Amino acid sequence: CVTLLASLALLLLSGAEAAVSQGFFKNDAHPGKCYVKPNLILSAGQSAPYPDMECASINCGSNSLASIHTCGVYGPPPGCKLGPPKHPKANYPDCCEPTFICK
Repeated sequence: CVTLLASLALLLLSGAEAAVSQGFFKNDAHPGKCYVKPNLILSAGQSAPYPDMECASINCGSNSLASIHTCGVYGPPPGCKLGPPKHPKANYPDCCEPTFICK
């Protein structure tokens, strides 16, 4: 049984607020590992793109506790609005870099 207990924290990362959630990804058949999906089982210290979100990474820690990192919030400069990501197909965190559309 996969158990996910998530708690949300905000961290300051490269000029933007990155969202980080943590949870237990346990499966009795894979003790000590992070069981994300049948085809994604991580050992402590491993990370991979998180399959349930665009531009996110999951990092496996000890005792099946993993952290999921997402882009968070970017604020455009005055007179500009937020555009699409510059590199949407890149891995996290490179996929987070925004474009700004300015007047």
